[in-house]
Amino acid sequence: MAINLGDWIEVIGFQSGFEHSYFKGEVVGHHEGIFTIQYAELTEIEDGPLIREEIQADHVRPYPPSIPRDDHSFQRGDVVDV
Repeated sequence: MAINLGDWIEVIGFQSGFEHSYFKGEVVGHHEGIFTIQYAELTEIEDGPLIREEIQADHVRPYPPSIPRDDHSFQRGDVVDV
């Protein structure tokens, strides 16, 4: 899994109340298995600056790709992956 500067990733939460939650962020730096992440929506105070922090590589995963929506609507009995 190659993660580069500018890539969008997800960071797993470990703090109490946020265990196993994922937060979207952008890689703004990296060195020796540590990524510097700027979160897309997390701030410490309302309307404050976005949080940046250093995260170990094993706590991040690539952001899921966007899947284009088509005009197909689901019908009863369609098989879906959930």
